[in-house]
This record gives sequence, C-alpha cells and structure tokens, in this order.
Amino acid sequence: MQYASDRDTIVRDQIPPEIWKEMGGKLTKSGEEEAKADEAKQSERKLKKYDDVPDDLNPRYLFSVTPTQLLCEALKGDFDIMYLVRRELANRGVDENGLWVGFDKAGKIHGVK
Repeated sequence: MQYASDRDTIVRDQIPPEIWKEMGGKLTKSGEEEAKADEAKQSERKLKKYDDVPDDLNPRYLFSVTPTQLLCEALKGDFDIMYLVRRELANRGVDENGLWVGFDKAGKIHGVK
C-alpha cells in the first residue's frame, strides 16, 4: 500500500479501485467517478444477454413502474433489495433456480425464515 501510494499515479491506476479501497486507500473524486463508470459498463455488458428477451422478462424494465421515491430510498440503502428478492422467492416456495422446494425449505435456502 505504501509503495503504491508513494509512486506515480500510473502505478496506482493499475490497482483496481475495489482492491485499492480494501488495502485502505482512498479514491479521489475523479477515481470514484471512474470506478462508477466502469461498474456501469460492466452492468451494461451483463444486460446484453437480455437483448432479445421479451419485455416482461427483461430486467431493464424491472423498475419501470416503481415510484421514484422507492428507487431513491433503495439507492440510499434504506432497505435491502436482495433481501426482498430472497423473501419473495421464499414466499413462492422456490429455490434460487425457481424450482419448487416448499415454503419451509425455501425460507431456509434464502435465509428469511
């Protein structure tokens, strides 16, 4: 960490932002913006597999009818979206692949009951 900190920015730039932060480093404002842009690019690449999927199964439209207030609260971390997904799957009695396993087992699988 100290070696990278003492060196030129080019050396530091070779360390991925998440690893740099794990090491105890702090990103500059431009570094934070760059990390967010890289994350957005990765997310967009992952969405490519849904290009030919019907809209009702396309995650791009998952939040299209969700009120802005809820989206902002989720972004701030006011509630855990992944917990809500796990809870819903448990309430449907299915595992992470959508296979019926029963409500009790699904609750245990998803850690909600």
